[in-house]
Amino acid sequence: MNHDDFARLAANLRPRLHRYCARMVGSAFEGEDVVQDALAHAMEALPMAGKIENPEGWLLRIAHNAALDLLRRRKRRGTADSEDALANIADQASETDARVAATASLSAFVHLPTLQRSCVLLSDVLGYSLAEIADLLDISLAAGKAALHRGRAKFREHRIPGSRHRTGRTFRPHESAHHGSFNRRKFRTE
Repeated sequence: MNHDDFARLAANLRPRLHRYCARMVGSAFEGEDVVQDALAHAMEALPMAGKIENPEGWLLRIAHNAALDLLRRRKRRGTADSEDALANIADQASETDARVAATASLSAFVHLPTLQRSCVLLSDVLGYSLAEIADLLDISLAAGKAALHRGRAKFREHRIPGSRHRTGRTFRPHESAHHGSFNRRKFRTE
């Protein structure tokens, strides 16, 4: 893969990488930092990588590892985000994400253990199959299936029906419409 191919791949995958990383680390801002770090690492590793069979999987694995690195650094520093801080972060999810997990707030994913979070995000947000998830995360198919099942169950426990957040407050229709417009960066309503 040459630098032009890499630039095209990175441009095409950047929104997916950001959705994944933002939900992994619980912050749209830190998610962007993780994506930039991952792309820099990938660009640095490109000359030594040789022939890359699955460029999308290769880049996603680098982003996954960069997100795990950030989570480890955060844990070492003892700085876990409070739920209030996480609830105030705008979710950058695409309008085309039809699944429940794809539209959930960033804070909803932070409560899942890392492997379960990864499996839920890769499957329900990014649409990867179990076989692809197992390959990307370097785990067995059975371990991926179990983590996905447990992650989905735990995700449902932390969510409150009719609400996008864990606050216990259900938004009125006009409030939900306003929140959706804001998250889509559509600031004028006519």
